[in-house]
Amino acid sequence: MKFIIAALLWTAVAQNVEGKSAPVLKPRTPLMPVNPRYSPQEQDSLLRLPLYAPGGSHQEESANLPDARIINGAAASVGQFPWQVQLIMDQSEFCGGSLISSNWVLTAAHCANGASSFVVTLGGTYVNSRQQGSVTVESRSSVVNQAFDPDQLVNDVALVQLPYSIPSSGYIDTIRLPSYSESTESFVGQNAVISGWGRTSDDNNGLSSVLEYVSQTVISNEQCAQTYGAVIDQGKICVTGYNEQSTCNGDSGGPLVLQDSDGLYTQVGIVSFGPQAGCTLGYPTAYTRVSQYLQWISTYSGIRVGGFKPSPEQVSCFFYPLRIAQGQIPHPTDNKEL
Repeated sequence: MKFIIAALLWTAVAQNVEGKSAPVLKPRTPLMPVNPRYSPQEQDSLLRLPLYAPGGSHQEESANLPDARIINGAAASVGQFPWQVQLIMDQSEFCGGSLISSNWVLTAAHCANGASSFVVTLGGTYVNSRQQGSVTVESRSSVVNQAFDPDQLVNDVALVQLPYSIPSSGYIDTIRLPSYSESTESFVGQNAVISGWGRTSDDNNGLSSVLEYVSQTVISNEQCAQTYGAVIDQGKICVTGYNEQSTCNGDSGGPLVLQDSDGLYTQVGIVSFGPQAGCTLGYPTAYTRVSQYLQWISTYSGIRVGGFKPSPEQVSCFFYPLRIAQGQIPHPTDNKEL
């Protein structure tokens, strides 16, 4: 079965900034047709059991179900996700991304594909608003995975190079990448955190004005394929979508992270796509599995990844695009904190 992406456009009006009309944002949304084996109600019930496997016995529900969501989600505090990046492509489209070194941003290929310029904001939690500690720069350098397939969102990974190194601060820092030894790790059953400025409901056409986050459980690719079919390959990682908690339009390219035993976070996924049927129906969402692209990232960025997990200090040697109408775009700040 061939999966065709529905490219849908929504319009949103953002708040005024400094007395000028703020950009109007629309998502260019890659969504997959849903061909589930279960109804949304059955899917929601199944996904409440993080380690459920078809044919297996039922398990007790997790006592640690997430209480935050990007759909009407919890607002992030300043500095809570210092690796989170805002990307505006060609002054017209919006995506998320993550800082993986002092001058490289990791994002989705469907965000960067065809774009010639990027306005990159780091250290901020609000859209279209200058904040203390935030930095905005402009880049015209990006690398889209050469094997990217926009129809099935295969190899949905890209890099944006910043014009100069951005120093770490209490507001800006890198997220570390998985080690090569984790390339076969499924992460099934682990709690992962997703952050972004995407739509807060299926009925709300606009971006969230503030960065939001949700905690979800990683599920197996086999379970995810029950919803999306063969498009779920080894380059994907999926999380649950129960309790109407999910990423949505505007979150594309953003990071999926896990907290390790040492207390530090590792990025394991890049927001790729969700169900065409809607963000709040309880279906899983799919991400590019970062561990499958470590060599590609290292080759094109020069970031050292290997059999170890680099600390943020060692690294810094690291649903969906939104169209913006003519209006105010954040201006580069020449690496000065605002």
